[in-house]
Amino acid sequence: MTLVGLLGFVLTKPEWLDRYRSGALRIENLDWDQIAVRSYGETAIAIGRQTQLAYYQDKPNPEQFRATHIAVRHDNRWLLASMQLSPIATPPKDPQPPSWALG
Repeated sequence: MTLVGLLGFVLTKPEWLDRYRSGALRIENLDWDQIAVRSYGETAIAIGRQTQLAYYQDKPNPEQFRATHIAVRHDNRWLLASMQLSPIATPPKDPQPPSWALG
């Protein structure tokens, strides 16, 4: 399992779980809604909105973000293979192409 965090950092499953075990990450409430699921055989992708009341090192964490979960079916069980979290922001009114696309 791999987690891509809000700022683009990558955590392994043990690193992710250690944040909870150590008490560095504390989630008091978590809701997941606006969920859309697509399945591709033994793989499923779920994208939704995650709303939470959480603290990292006693500092408030962002309240809402978009979450993408990728699960695979193995031995008749669904296993979480990867998760990515992104802050929710309003798209720019006049989006500019990235500098690498300008040639």
